[in-house]
Amino acid sequence: MGTDNLVGFTGLEYDFTSGLSYARARYFDSSIGRFISEDTYLGDMKQPLSLNLYTYVKNNPLLLIDPSGHDSVCNSQESCQKYYEGLTIKSTYHVASEKIADFIKSYEKFSAKPYYATPDEKKRGIQTIGYGHKILKGEKFPSNGITKEKALGLLKSDMKTKAENYVNAFTEKNSVSLLQQEYDALVSWKFNGGNFLESDPGKMLKEGNYTSEEFKNEMLQWVKGSGKKLPGLYRRRYDEWEIFALGEYQPYPDREIPKDF
Repeated sequence: MGTDNLVGFTGLEYDFTSGLSYARARYFDSSIGRFISEDTYLGDMKQPLSLNLYTYVKNNPLLLIDPSGHDSVCNSQESCQKYYEGLTIKSTYHVASEKIADFIKSYEKFSAKPYYATPDEKKRGIQTIGYGHKILKGEKFPSNGITKEKALGLLKSDMKTKAENYVNAFTEKNSVSLLQQEYDALVSWKFNGGNFLESDPGKMLKEGNYTSEEFKNEMLQWVKGSGKKLPGLYRRRYDEWEIFALGEYQPYPDREIPKDF
């Protein structure tokens, strides 16, 4: 914005003396992209970016504006459609994203041919193929194995039956609205874990009275396999928390394990 402008393109009045923009409730410093005082609106736990009391329009000035100094709104119908697409829609029903399918795939070993994942499953005659797909009675696969494309199709089908239906049933029954990233994290957790929504995590989500750190600590309690804490499960739960709270889908399989684990 040039010095000849009194009103900027987002509608904020410019104060020549201070070099700040007036946003009704407080002043905005365009040189650093931050408000100079805390927001009295404390944000929405379901939208983590709103919890930072100094950021401007959730760090998305191309699509959002903040005429009140308290909260962001779309600057056009088109930008609304773009902004609320995917990660930022809160709903009681979702479909797992491609990003979470890729995340789960990164944690599952690919095998073109059937194998026994554990000694117990070998005793029970349960074989696995693709990305962790348990072969069902009557299922037949080519003797030369399956492709990664076929394996991905099986994975998505398993995600639907093992995890998506479970999470959606919980959210719809209890009127719990989730962001896409939160839903994805719960789908991955369920795909790899037990019925956690029937325990404390589900209670926290229903009540909605929790901090991001409290939910992380709860997630990191679910790291046992056969009664023992497993480093791999700790890393996966931590990755899933980062998806849930931050929208960060990058897995970190080499994440450092705490000494007191």
